[in-house]
Amino acid sequence: MMSKDRFKWRLITGLLAAWLVALAAHADDAPSVNMPKIYGFLTQGYFKSDHNNYFGGSVGAGTFRFRELGVGLAGNATDRLGFSGLLLSRRAGGTDNGHLRMDHVMVDYSLMRTSTNNLGVSAGRLKLQFGLYNDTRDVAATRPSILLPQSFYYDNARKFLINADAIRIYNVHYSGDHVQRFSLDIGSTKGINNPETKAYLLGGNFKGSLEDDISFAARAHESFGGGKTQFVAMLTYQKVHYVSVSGDRLPKGHVQLTTAWLSAQQELGKVTLTSEVFLPRAKYNDFGPIIADKSNYPLGYYFQAAYSPLPLLETFARYDVAYTDKDDRDGVKFSAATRRPAHAFYAKDVTIGSRYHVNRNISLSGEVHFIKGTAWLPVVDNPVASETKEKWRLLAFQATYTF
Repeated sequence: MMSKDRFKWRLITGLLAAWLVALAAHADDAPSVNMPKIYGFLTQGYFKSDHNNYFGGSVGAGTFRFRELGVGLAGNATDRLGFSGLLLSRRAGGTDNGHLRMDHVMVDYSLMRTSTNNLGVSAGRLKLQFGLYNDTRDVAATRPSILLPQSFYYDNARKFLINADAIRIYNVHYSGDHVQRFSLDIGSTKGINNPETKAYLLGGNFKGSLEDDISFAARAHESFGGGKTQFVAMLTYQKVHYVSVSGDRLPKGHVQLTTAWLSAQQELGKVTLTSEVFLPRAKYNDFGPIIADKSNYPLGYYFQAAYSPLPLLETFARYDVAYTDKDDRDGVKFSAATRRPAHAFYAKDVTIGSRYHVNRNISLSGEVHFIKGTAWLPVVDNPVASETKEKWRLLAFQATYTF
């Protein structure tokens, strides 16, 4: 019997082959064909902290163990059939090893198109579209900062929040400078079985493995004034199974995740105001005495103001808050249950940063974080939780080249 992963890769390969066949079939139809374009990026970062390691050994001399390298291909076989894909290598301390992988590969087909409406379907390995930035978060030029707000775009859970093998049905409606986008995704997220996700969902790195069931995501995006005003709402449902192994303290069980992602952004001349809120419910079942049957309600939100005093210079200030459970904001209950420090279950981060565009291809960024709590601190970079510090500072620099 064919394995689940083998089936998925055959599906992706088949979608790519179908696109190439369609491209060949329409090669003589010049007005309809847009030959594939290659794009890419290279990012090198440096992190230094006074306490707690981030993306490698950031304490002390700091670490350069943050690098993103991507090469993508995008084009249209016809005016209705398109394709895009990206190969990505990401090195981020112990959380990502830099191995080359398929970040996304998708075929998109427009089922019905008019001057004011486009109904279509996409299939393949798709980027998850929660918030304003997740579907392009690996391209540094599209991020507002070196680190995205960790209360909303958790890097310590990014592996199962970044993409999914899925089908997406979408509709886009145009009315002057007002654009409405609706989509529904059905599929299975990738990369869920890792120490960071185990710590995030289960409170510790247990011996067993995590497996994702079929997931659903519904998204609505309203854009006004040519994108100067944006509202995004997304609702996701995931069922995550824990498969225990011999000698495991934790028996098999499952977690149902129902999450609302809410975003708003407003441009006011040279100032851009942004806020996003993360509202999940995690319902635990069948884990025995280690994790009682219960529902937890994490909470994350941030407020950000960005200012561009010059065309090539951007600055920002942000206040970012994350709680593992909004009813246990000081982490005392989780600490008693898991024997981890209370500060491991919350984080408050004040960030100030800037970016300078040297030219159209090169940009330089820097930012400083003043943090209380370690809720989003990478577990693999800090294996002994009792040695982490509640209050810490993080300095980051980044150079990016895009083409």
